[in-house]
Amino acid sequence: MKSFFFSIFLFVSLLCVTFLLFLPHLTDLYLLPKVTQNMPFSKKEITLSRISPWKLRGAVAFADNDQDILSLPLIELNYSPSSILNRKIDSILIDGGTLNLNLNNVSPEKKDSKPSLFFPVACDNIIFKNSSVIFRKDQEEHLIVINGRLDTHFKELENGKKLFQSADAKFRLTGAITLSIEAALQ
Repeated sequence: MKSFFFSIFLFVSLLCVTFLLFLPHLTDLYLLPKVTQNMPFSKKEITLSRISPWKLRGAVAFADNDQDILSLPLIELNYSPSSILNRKIDSILIDGGTLNLNLNNVSPEKKDSKPSLFFPVACDNIIFKNSSVIFRKDQEEHLIVINGRLDTHFKELENGKKLFQSADAKFRLTGAITLSIEAALQ
């Protein structure tokens, strides 16, 4: 009788391990195409290389007309099962990300009111390592490399949504602008 229960335990354990091994591939194949189908880019790639109860690691690339808009070769979300139940991510690491901004045909928008920033999930820390922003205007190109972190503070509402309250930022910029920034955003 003990060997029967042990066999069942081994079989269930093997199924769980197999499921966890194939979860990134299954997510890439079935879930992510549905998530990205309505995004306004001609190229939309999100791939996952690791999923566990504590970490999600992958890469993101969005492009339009053969021009990369956003490239995140390594993005890592750290969380715990209890924080996910509370709609919270402990930290997001962006390593080597690139954002391309074309400033041609950009007109400033006038807004009279201060927007409220509601999010379905809150993130405590966003860490940038060796990431860059490239500004393009006519034939000029300016590169800014960003290293730093953004510590955010949210208030949870009765409906479960998170209202952005404030953030503490500490960044080091190099390239077209060399600057160290420490700021509290309200």
